[in-house]
Amino acid sequence: MRYIKKGSEAPYYLEQARLKNLIPPNPEKAWKNFAYKEELCNYFLEPTQYYICAYCEISLNELGKHIEHIKPKSKYPEQTFNYQNLVLSCIDDKQLKNLPRHKQSCGHYKLNNYDPLLFISPSEPTCKDYFWYRQNGEVIPHPNLTQSQQERARYTIDLLNLNNLRLVRRRRILIEETIIEIDKLLDDLEALHHFADCDLSLTNNRLQAFHSVRLQYFGAIGEQIIQQSGL
Repeated sequence: MRYIKKGSEAPYYLEQARLKNLIPPNPEKAWKNFAYKEELCNYFLEPTQYYICAYCEISLNELGKHIEHIKPKSKYPEQTFNYQNLVLSCIDDKQLKNLPRHKQSCGHYKLNNYDPLLFISPSEPTCKDYFWYRQNGEVIPHPNLTQSQQERARYTIDLLNLNNLRLVRRRRILIEETIIEIDKLLDDLEALHHFADCDLSLTNNRLQAFHSVRLQYFGAIGEQIIQQSGL
């Protein structure tokens, strides 16, 4: 999970919907009738998420996408049209029908479950610091966390099903390939820096899948590239 930076101003059509539906009595119906979902998806793709899922970070071109309410609108109707509460999550409705429950993840797996004291949101600037990616592809709470922070990380990982076999396998393959390439370039720091830059920087306004995994394994060089690029 990586921090999704948003401006303070929502798109005009979303803000107008919010003003007309401050606390919708039927948030499901109000959201269903919102006519600008496609425009909102396109808005989130480039200025904020760069074509990767807000939670697991796979490419949103792989299994499609849907607009996710971080705080479920069924429990927080006032958040139905809140710009800061909306992100893009992987898996569209068509793909969802072909995925058994254990292969689902992120927003569709989370459903309406949400504990505001435990859930780690991509809108938190330090969200990536809660997670650690093992070489076997598993995501676990970062070892440097306090006990309460680890509890939050475990809750979020389980709630989003981030350790389903589909995601673990993908991360394991990426990590193995990345480590092999890094080892080859340890004696050529300029080439290693170039490799990290290609992996972590924007290409055609897109990030590569599993950006946080890549960043972790590039270590200090990766952090330097991120700081320089402002991502």
